Amino acid sequence: MAMDDKWYEEVFALYDEDGSGAIDIDELGKAMKSVGLDMSLSELEELLKKIDKDGSHTIELDEFKIMVKQQMAKKDSPEEVDKAYGIFGDQKSGWQHAEGIDASVLRCVYESLGLPVDDAKIEEFVNAAGKNGVIDIDDWRRIMKEATEIEQRNAAESAALLQRSSQPIQEEEF
Repeated sequence: MAMDDKWYEEVFALYDEDGSGAIDIDELGKAMKSVGLDMSLSELEELLKKIDKDGSHTIELDEFKIMVKQQMAKKDSPEEVDKAYGIFGDQKSGWQHAEGIDASVLRCVYESLGLPVDDAKIEEFVNAAGKNGVIDIDDWRRIMKEATEIEQRNAAESAALLQRSSQPIQEEEF
């Protein structure tokens, strides 16, 4: 399900809790979380200043659409994707491999984050995602694009579920 106008309207309506036709800063935080963006209060305030064209300290539907599109584009920009890949090759981290990210690199990342290491699953992931046991920059970009598409579908499905759950139950549903 693509993020079309209906999706934006449904998500907007979910977080316009008072039905005022505008989203305040608290409602904004909830809306951003629904599309996978967890922002601090200061980030929300800064975003509100940038998006609020009429100075109302709230965001109307048209402003909301622009804001979500900009945030999703920023999050998924080629520069951000490449920057994330570059972390694995950072000289300081020691997470490097001449051809790209291999199982040993992912193992180091998991260990440094305190995550459980399952060597078989790591090997399986690298072999499925990359070529010859290594994830190169092109593989990384493809993986990130697929992850973004999944995230967008999940956000749209979550919004639809929230919309359905907020509607009153009809007698004939019993």
